[in-house]
Amino acid sequence: MKIEKPKESEIKNMRAEFESFAPGSFDKLFEGKVLLAVRGNWTEIVLANSETAEMALKMAGAAGDKSAAGAPTAPPEESDQKTPYAIGTTIGEIKDGWFRLGLGGASLLGPIAQNRYAIVNEKAVSLFLYGRDIIGPSIIEYKAKKGNHILVLNEKRECLGLGKLVEEPKNTSHTAIKNSRDLGWYIREGY
Repeated sequence: MKIEKPKESEIKNMRAEFESFAPGSFDKLFEGKVLLAVRGNWTEIVLANSETAEMALKMAGAAGDKSAAGAPTAPPEESDQKTPYAIGTTIGEIKDGWFRLGLGGASLLGPIAQNRYAIVNEKAVSLFLYGRDIIGPSIIEYKAKKGNHILVLNEKRECLGLGKLVEEPKNTSHTAIKNSRDLGWYIREGY
């Protein structure tokens, strides 16, 4: 596993994704925080404070990389090198060069989303958290186009997960939002 700062192209993709939900949100959400790319079989993007990022870079032996504060990190002694199990909050992953928003990133966007979201009623909240899709009449408010990947929110604008708008809610009594990933996934999958 390698821990480093994300590449400029990855940051550009992340910025575009976040701002498609809430224009101007990227800099506000991540001010004073550090984004790290954790590269293994896939690349996860995590959000950490500067102290945690500094320690993770040092533990992972990011010799020659810049630290979160911008100073070079010293290579650890061979016997001191450890790999952190977890660092900060995973906000998404890089797949095929593109940023894919994860549940951690979606939770940051929920309260401020201006685009690509749907607010659902209480019954839909329960069903969605059990992995079910959402039918049209359960949607209280939405701002998205058919085919958009969206945030699914409760009435308090807390993010429940991610879905895809497959039908205009007002035009169907059937599935309008296909569940992509919800917070109940953590419990169902056991991790």
